[in-house]
Amino acid sequence: MDMESQSTFKQAIDLALSDWSAFQRLVDMSPRNLSIELKLETFAYFAETPESDLDGLEKVLRLIINKYIDSNTMEKFTTSKEV
Repeated sequence: MDMESQSTFKQAIDLALSDWSAFQRLVDMSPRNLSIELKLETFAYFAETPESDLDGLEKVLRLIINKYIDSNTMEKFTTSKEV
């Protein structure tokens, strides 16, 4: 995929995710790096997976979101235990 196509595709991903209200709420409540990671991983999934589909994309996005939730839960748990 040439650079112009990559740029267009990344813009399309950004636009699609920004119109997804549940995603937008999650992003609004999380650090900026989660939003960036989700967009980059979405691009990578479609660029690197020859037979990409929505189920595969959903698995990728769930892994990232669950990793974020798990790390924040552990951080909150550790912080509250220390208090």
